[in-house]
Amino acid sequence: MTKEYLVESLRNKPWTGYAAQKSMEHFARFAHLQREPNIPENHRTAAVMCLLYPTISDWNVVFIVRPSYDGAHSGQIAFAGGSTEPEDEDHQATALRETHEEIGIAPHLIEIIAPMTSLYIPVSNFMVYPFAGILEKRPIFTPQESEVVEILEIPLAVFRDKANIKMTSLEVGKRGGERITLENVPYYDLDGRILWGATAMMMAELMSMI
Repeated sequence: MTKEYLVESLRNKPWTGYAAQKSMEHFARFAHLQREPNIPENHRTAAVMCLLYPTISDWNVVFIVRPSYDGAHSGQIAFAGGSTEPEDEDHQATALRETHEEIGIAPHLIEIIAPMTSLYIPVSNFMVYPFAGILEKRPIFTPQESEVVEILEIPLAVFRDKANIKMTSLEVGKRGGERITLENVPYYDLDGRILWGATAMMMAELMSMI
């Protein structure tokens, strides 16, 4: 896939939004938003970068693995990104700043192709604004030790292969001191690693565009 084709696919037509995202949505999120369709006024905002770079035969997508901690997104695979700060001019600035901080990619190296569809995450009360960006070549990564356990570089071919879309049960966080188990969670199988939740929903939209 050439850069020209990729850019044309992502920049010059309407994004598919929730119609594509919902293929990787867990029922718990759907049910929550059916009960409480209005986004809370006290929600926080964040932005993430769906970053791609070319290889000899494909394009790779860059993910990070979050550290384990006592929180909603402990140990999850995600795009580089984070919370909006007062100094950020806009959501794109947040995504670029956080990508620089978390994996060491300077903003001037990233070509922003398009904003993706924003996504509300009830469990952490974040409205997340994702952006699709590309690099001219594989970068030198400098992971932020406090935020990034590992960097994953996954070919788009993995997401094209429908056999890699699976279902599983997951233990996620605690409620009243007890572990919460989600059943029938859709996920992308990244060679044995589980990509699910909001990031998987964003990837479903990206792949629908390509």
